[in-house]
Amino acid sequence: MTQVAHTAHETRLEVLKLGELPAMSVVAQRFLQAIDDVDCQIGHLASIIEQDPALLARLIGVANSAYYSPMEPVTTAHDAIFKVLGLNTSKSLVLAIILSGPFDTSRCPAFPLREFWLESVFGATLAQAMVPLLKVESMPAPGTPYLAGLLLKIGMLAMVHVYPQQMTEVMQWACQQVKCDPVKLQQLEEGVLGVNHAEVGAWLVRKWRLPAMIGTVMEHYLDPDYRWSC
Repeated sequence: MTQVAHTAHETRLEVLKLGELPAMSVVAQRFLQAIDDVDCQIGHLASIIEQDPALLARLIGVANSAYYSPMEPVTTAHDAIFKVLGLNTSKSLVLAIILSGPFDTSRCPAFPLREFWLESVFGATLAQAMVPLLKVESMPAPGTPYLAGLLLKIGMLAMVHVYPQQMTEVMQWACQQVKCDPVKLQQLEEGVLGVNHAEVGAWLVRKWRLPAMIGTVMEHYLDPDYRWSC
């Protein structure tokens, strides 16, 4: 595999050129304002989502997926939220879609985008389900564990967007040689770009001022010795 002379500092500068949240549609801005409102109702949230066809299609697609297997096909944002996903899960899912929107993965043909999102949804659901099992005094805010699971590998999207050729080699090599072992995948990323997707994701989370817990989860999710304390 080609070794490219990128230091962690150089990669960080390139990634952080993405800067603040990219320019978003009016619909996305309205959604972000709505989720900050503790009194936001399902109907209001659904009406915002239905103004953006692409956002609506993604939400309905997840709600109708084999993973959720609704009794009847879902065709509206309201039904996706009310009947299948729930309010907090829907908020986190749409936020993740908005945040990942500016990243172009099409120039990295080896990147498995569909599998990436399936794994993200599975991980998010598992994270949320494990919350009641935590033996801590202060529980995470509702929806935060789910959002952390969804965004866990968003750093990989950023790396694919900024360095598509190098990440194509990483993905191809990983699938052929290390059977997609996540630890070895991080090592391959570090060998080519000086950093791994967990570090890149944490940079973005802090830049975007998302809950600190999400960045902590990203940085340590493959560290078996890490112990979280709140």
